[in-house]
Amino acid sequence: MIDITPDFGGLLPKEFKSQSYGDIKNLDIKKLFRMIILGPSFSGKNNLVFYILRNSPNVFSHLHIIARNPNQELYNYIKEKLKGFCTIYESDAPPMWQY
Repeated sequence: MIDITPDFGGLLPKEFKSQSYGDIKNLDIKKLFRMIILGPSFSGKNNLVFYILRNSPNVFSHLHIIARNPNQELYNYIKEKLKGFCTIYESDAPPMWQY
């Protein structure tokens, strides 16, 4: 089904596209994406998130992190640097959105 569904966002004329369209050149990925990073302890999840954030400035409007232990040094650093743009949740109380 996805193969036959047109990409209406990609078909928009330039004057209707915002800066959120396009690529993150340093990472060779599209700006519009959602990401879930899963892995066992000490597999490099935090480093991957930090790498993506450092190489994609002014791309994300808000960062939601769900962590088993949100009181880690790297999370504290991210919270400090991204005040107002980052929310970190404990894994037993993730955010709930109504769609």
